[in-house]
Amino acid sequence: GGVLVPSERGAAGHSDGDAVCHALADAVLGAACAGDIGRLFPDTDPRWKDADSVELLRAAVARAAEAGFVVESADVVVILERPRIAPYLDAMRRRLADAL
Repeated sequence: GGVLVPSERGAAGHSDGDAVCHALADAVLGAACAGDIGRLFPDTDPRWKDADSVELLRAAVARAAEAGFVVESADVVVILERPRIAPYLDAMRRRLADAL
């Protein structure tokens, strides 16, 4: 969700692997019939290596806006046992709302 959550494990990804931002970006793009993050930011392109997923989300929102769409609300459900993300939820909401 755009916030670093300390953990002994992490997501594997070509970009920073932020699953929340990726899910939101794909949802925004899909709603606008504007592609998906796999096509827009392919893992075969070195430009996206270690990319900030919040910036990818911003780019997805911009692409949807170019197609005449505006994000009015969004919801993401994260299911996991560890790490606990409750202490980070407010920071995540702020960061995601700013990107959207």
